[in-house]
Amino acid sequence: MDGRRGASHVLSVALGAACLCSALITTTPAGARPSSLLVGVADQGPATFNNRLYRRLGLRISRLMVPLNTAFDPDRREWVSRWLAAAKADGVEPLVAFSRFYGTPTALPSVAAYRRAFIAFRQAFPEVTEFIPWNEENHQAQPTFRRPGRAAAYYEVMRNNCPGCQILAADVLDTHGAEKWLTKFLHALHGPPPRLWGLHNYIDANRHRPLAHSGTAAMLAKVHGTIWLTETGGLVKTAVHPYNEKRAARAIRYLFTITSALRSRIARVYVYNWRGVVNAAMARAQPLSWDSGLTEPNGKPRPGYFALRYELTRLHLGCWSPGAVFSTAPWLANCL
Repeated sequence: MDGRRGASHVLSVALGAACLCSALITTTPAGARPSSLLVGVADQGPATFNNRLYRRLGLRISRLMVPLNTAFDPDRREWVSRWLAAAKADGVEPLVAFSRFYGTPTALPSVAAYRRAFIAFRQAFPEVTEFIPWNEENHQAQPTFRRPGRAAAYYEVMRNNCPGCQILAADVLDTHGAEKWLTKFLHALHGPPPRLWGLHNYIDANRHRPLAHSGTAAMLAKVHGTIWLTETGGLVKTAVHPYNEKRAARAIRYLFTITSALRSRIARVYVYNWRGVVNAAMARAQPLSWDSGLTEPNGKPRPGYFALRYELTRLHLGCWSPGAVFSTAPWLANCL
């Protein structure tokens, strides 16, 4: 695996490949470059926005993933209302993604059912204006995995029923099959070509794939317009990754190496997620657990948190004040 190489070697390879990568990528026209990179944390918990460590980062965007039928379920509506209220109070702009949740049926909604559910969500939460039609659509766990044409129809439903909204055409994982999936998606589309896309480049970031051969570069070559990295970050523990907080921190740093090299096309980064679910001891008893948290379950910041803070400082983003006392540093609300 590429991830077994030394981190410094991988970074130098990636930077050296940037020129080669530019030949693979269709660039945007002059003046279309994203004006300022936005970074946020994709997280499901409303309490995250009140966390002092989170607030110190000065983030202004976040992503929430919801089931399609949220507007028809009182409990889920109440949860989304609390999340949106907490985000608004913290000055955070929400991006909402529809998705199948683990443990729920995998049946693919009809286009008519999708339209009803989306219109109901818009009526329930008119303040939301940024949407992902379906989360990680080319993943085998999602019902859109073998149905890119249906995913295209979902995008068209959103586009036609949310004028003025920012809608990502497709939201995919950086697997080797992503290009084939996107080809079918593009062929199924009607109307003007989309200019906004979503990518989860976990594989690139955690395996330290050289830039010119990365899934990120492949997607940029496949589609026109701007990319939002709507879910990415460092993997602390998965079914195939043993528990390792430092490895996850290295992945976050490499994520921003990719982002910096491709800034002409990448406008946003959503790091997933805030609070982890296991610690080193718990991970041994839960071999199938997924943990990409920036903090431990008890709230203690992991190396990944400090890696993110470093990148925000290096890129002059966020609100971290390096000279402040860690335990009492103020949140600089107007720094952006």
